[in-house]
Amino acid sequence: MSNPPNAARRTALLLAGAGLLAVLFVLAARWGSPIGSTRDGTGGGAASEPRLVVLSPALAQTLRDLGLGGRIVGRHGFDAWTDQAIPACGDQGGIDYEALLRARPTHVLVEWGSRPLPERLGVLAVQHGWTVRSFRLLSLEDVLSSVDELAALLRPDAAIERALRARIDSALSRTPGSPTSGRVLLIIGGGSEAAGVLGPGSCHAGILDRLGLAPALESGSAFVSMDAEDVLRLAPDTIVVIRPRPARIASESRSGRVRREAMGEVLGRLATLELPAVRDGHVFLIDEPTGLLPCTALIGIADQLRGWLGPAGQGSPGGS
Repeated sequence: MSNPPNAARRTALLLAGAGLLAVLFVLAARWGSPIGSTRDGTGGGAASEPRLVVLSPALAQTLRDLGLGGRIVGRHGFDAWTDQAIPACGDQGGIDYEALLRARPTHVLVEWGSRPLPERLGVLAVQHGWTVRSFRLLSLEDVLSSVDELAALLRPDAAIERALRARIDSALSRTPGSPTSGRVLLIIGGGSEAAGVLGPGSCHAGILDRLGLAPALESGSAFVSMDAEDVLRLAPDTIVVIRPRPARIASESRSGRVRREAMGEVLGRLATLELPAVRDGHVFLIDEPTGLLPCTALIGIADQLRGWLGPAGQGSPGGS
């Protein structure tokens, strides 16, 4: 017959072990070094190439720009930009743990916001020696920091990394002289009664700041819903509408200055208001598929904004 004190001791040891496991995962998720993993994140043995499950379309795009897209073995369920033959392993609503285990990752990279990471992910990370990293991607500084962190973690080809950093520096460099764009309003979507506006703290507003362009919306949150009267009160001198075309549909870009006959289709009711931007024809459309992803795709957005709105910018003769 079992000795009751011994059984109690065994129970206490099991509970202590479970508590220690939870603490170790918190540390692993916070500092990115999973328990039982080697420096290369393989969980022991000889060094091998990383296998990346990336539950963030934005992180996946940055990895591709770092030359690491071929290492992705699992994607976000709504990631339309990554090869669709790569299995989806979940999204912000939840993780598909069966798909995650089948992917056999060395690293799990997520954009999880301020929420704590799922407990089960922590347990599996400890069991399998995965490196788990959670990223916050909202401001331009968040995006630039993610490039640094991914490069330090995964060690991409040095030449590819240098070229990417040179592109970032060039895209975010301020052109000498005073821009003629006045106060710029960044709108998501367009063509409806209300307007979703990108405000302070968003990565796109951060680009305006880097380029020396004046935002029409100077206070508030990173995303603000405005009705037509709100926009009328702001009276922006320039409006930039970011409305990405579908990632998987091959079509010619319409990015550029919006022709006057297309103002209604692009701006909706805003096209009928006495706005300086509408009056002066200073409305621009960005329809790049990755135009709203907080990632290195912003290089192209910054290049466009500087070309259109900077001191020498005259806008594109194309557009809608």
